[in-house]
Amino acid sequence: MGKQRILAVIAALQSAGFRAERGYPGKGMPYPDAPVVAVSLQEQTRERFTLAVRIYCAVPQGGIFCEDRAMDMVPVLENLGADCTVGACGFDGKSGLFSVCVQARWNTASAE
Repeated sequence: MGKQRILAVIAALQSAGFRAERGYPGKGMPYPDAPVVAVSLQEQTRERFTLAVRIYCAVPQGGIFCEDRAMDMVPVLENLGADCTVGACGFDGKSGLFSVCVQARWNTASAE
């Protein structure tokens, strides 16, 4: 269930125009010149399945743009049956990127 859900979310985001990949790819990633989305497992229990869908934006794009793009992802995730929570925008001085995490949750009974 989990792997298929992750792949479905990535495919839906890509179809909606987002540059999305699986999170934690095990390889070096270049500094993004456009927003990028990383999809990874946050939690899987008997009751629910939760993905962390993180969008990253470079400094020239700014935090407002990052927040707006995160909110643009919500309808895509909701169309897949997710209940979404958008977190606060943050800045990581080490990577030099803004990021926002959208938690996408499905009840286990409704997950495939």
